[in-house]
Amino acid sequence: MSTPPPDSPSRSRGPTVAAWLVFAAVAVASTWPLVAHLATALPLGDESVPTVPLFNLWTVWWNADRAAVGFEGYWDAPIFHPTRGTFVLSEAQPNTVVVAPLIWLSGRPVLGYNVYLLVSLWLNGGLTYRLLRQCGLRRWPAVGAGVVVQVLPFLCWQLGVLQLTQLWPTLWLMGALVRWSGGPRWRTAVEIGLAFALTYVTCNYYGLFVAMLLAPAGLWLLRRPCLTVRGVAQIGLAGLLAAALVWPIVSVQRKSSAEHRWEREEALVIELSAHLRDYSDTPWSQWLGAWEIVSPGRTDVWVLGPGWLKLIAAGVGGGLGLCFAGRRRWTLLVLTFGGLAVLFSLGPTCEFWNLSPYRGLREHLPGLGQIRSPFRFAVFVQLAVAFLCGETLQRLHPQGWWPRVAERCGRWRTIASWLSWLPMFLLGAALIAETLPPPQRLHQLAGPDELPLWVTFLRDETPAQAPVICLPVPLGIRVQDYEVETRWMVWQIHHGHPLLNGYSGYFPDSYVQLNGDLDHFPDRGVPRLLDMGARFAVVDRTRYPGSRLERHPATRDWEWVFTDGQAGIDIYRLPETQAAEFDSPASALSPANKPDAG
Repeated sequence: MSTPPPDSPSRSRGPTVAAWLVFAAVAVASTWPLVAHLATALPLGDESVPTVPLFNLWTVWWNADRAAVGFEGYWDAPIFHPTRGTFVLSEAQPNTVVVAPLIWLSGRPVLGYNVYLLVSLWLNGGLTYRLLRQCGLRRWPAVGAGVVVQVLPFLCWQLGVLQLTQLWPTLWLMGALVRWSGGPRWRTAVEIGLAFALTYVTCNYYGLFVAMLLAPAGLWLLRRPCLTVRGVAQIGLAGLLAAALVWPIVSVQRKSSAEHRWEREEALVIELSAHLRDYSDTPWSQWLGAWEIVSPGRTDVWVLGPGWLKLIAAGVGGGLGLCFAGRRRWTLLVLTFGGLAVLFSLGPTCEFWNLSPYRGLREHLPGLGQIRSPFRFAVFVQLAVAFLCGETLQRLHPQGWWPRVAERCGRWRTIASWLSWLPMFLLGAALIAETLPPPQRLHQLAGPDELPLWVTFLRDETPAQAPVICLPVPLGIRVQDYEVETRWMVWQIHHGHPLLNGYSGYFPDSYVQLNGDLDHFPDRGVPRLLDMGARFAVVDRTRYPGSRLERHPATRDWEWVFTDGQAGIDIYRLPETQAAEFDSPASALSPANKPDAG
């Protein structure tokens, strides 16, 4: 790895602070107009419906709520009642607890969600800059690459999936590995363990993917001091520390996997795998869009391309990096990292002599069998492309070539000196602007003072923690169909009752059976509702008019207790004599975290 360039941050903190301010501005600009609606709206990215953003909002709220009571009942989230351990069925994202104080003080989980997102995008750029600076890039090429990472098409496309925007733990991990390879130290080994654990905790997908990519790619960093007994012991310490920190989550996931039979059918994994031609297409128009590869017989479902201009610049940067001895190790690491990401993103569809590397790993690597979306490896392909674009910008930096040209400029030397910066800045601007997304679409949310009457009735006029079923339940299997469930979950933030409803990465058998029965409600499903402990039913009266429920034999003994005419909601109390004894697995909503408190 080459030594830091002459304009190293150790000389001046001012330019480094300015670089971080640039990344803050880009985080705001790339999500505009989110900053003007921090407490009232969720960004959707390219999501057609708010199902996943709403679910992640609920996840952020639950982390804050549990933090207020010392994480009591953390895994027993109040969904899919009476099933226990429901929070482990999806990405827990416990690191979002850092914004818990904002949620407690404001009573608005959406404020904590949006602040967490913006800070993450800021860190994506800042830690890219820090990594590339310590790898030898000059300041402006590192800034340019950092901004490219902030606006990667994959991140902008998946902005509505909060955990997929979190690249900064991976960047921290790569930086720690680079520093350790330059001079093994115990402190840096500890940092490696912490960074990997944070990568997994932040996004389970990324934790597993990064382990698969950096384990082989990181071999390019090994030098003789790394292979000593001391160096091996330090890496062992890093591994033990990472394992100890992620074990509380992994152990619960393994138990739940066995209990709920977490399985992903290979047909689904193949459907959610990338194709090489997907890397020619971008979520939004690109300048060289005519080069998109269109294949008959298949619609380009996955828009995984970083943009042709970035790909060309990355190819040039990779070639130049291999030509310079001081850049070779880093370039080989990036090429291996990105190449393996391409390979794994193809999932089981990629075969060599009838052998599939992904299928082989899926059978033997713990956790990979539960991954359903190999196409998400593409984010690391785009990250590698951004790194190599930084190499190209580095070669255009005037301090690398201008001194050899200056003598020929004569009296035009001063003007030419200023113009010498144009190639680097013009290419950097083009790389950033090539695939900029349109203005962010926002989903507006009601505040604590704007709640529907039925929500305040449940909160104030019904027994605390009485289980509730919200009808109707979804009848389909698409993410669009489950928007109604995540809306019920967001209203739960305000009324605090456990739900028989829910949404997650996996669904417990109890909910699957209930959902099947309620497809034919009220002809079927009512006895199961009572057996599962439902005490109140929140009913969309446009689907199930009160007159129909009152006449039906299965529901005519339900007691009507409230109607919200504006929201079109009726609330019924289920017969206590038939309902199962209530024993909620979920802990009560902590008073300190009730959104309407304060």
